[in-house]
Amino acid sequence: MIKGNAIIGKSGSPTSVINASLSGVIENALKSKNIDNFSLIGVLKGYI
Repeated sequence: MIKGNAIIGKSGSPTSVINASLSGVIENALKSKNIDNFSLIGVLKGYI
C-alpha cells in the first residue's frame, strides 16, 4: 500500500452532509497507518 500525506479540499458553504463526510475522512485518516502527515497547519506552512 502507498504511504504518504493526506490533503483534503472542500469548497462551498458548510452543510451537514459535507461536514459529516469531512468528519469521516478526517477520522479515518487519523486512524490510518498509511498517512504520514495530516495537518491543516502543515498545508498552510508548506510542510505538505
